[in-house]
Amino acid sequence: CVNDVEKRLRTTRRDIANTRNELINLRNRIEERSRWEYIRERMAYYRLNLRPAKPGQVHSARVIDSATARRLATHYDRQNRIAQSRTVKPKQGRR
Repeated sequence: CVNDVEKRLRTTRRDIANTRNELINLRNRIEERSRWEYIRERMAYYRLNLRPAKPGQVHSARVIDSATARRLATHYDRQNRIAQSRTVKPKQGRR
């Protein structure tokens, strides 16, 4: 009974060590394959060229301070209220 437990314990420790080694290898592979040199080699191998992005793929965001953000929010809120007040609401018909 004790021998069985010790055997399972050794097997489990060996499995843990193997799993750790696999994780280390995977991390190394990720690091290696994210390097520009590797990417460039793959692009050359598959004859992929870099092209400019399509306009729909490009997005930009401006970083603004909180005071400007509040001012913009107030402005857009005011514009929305004005637009809503100008909207003609359909009359409710009798049913």
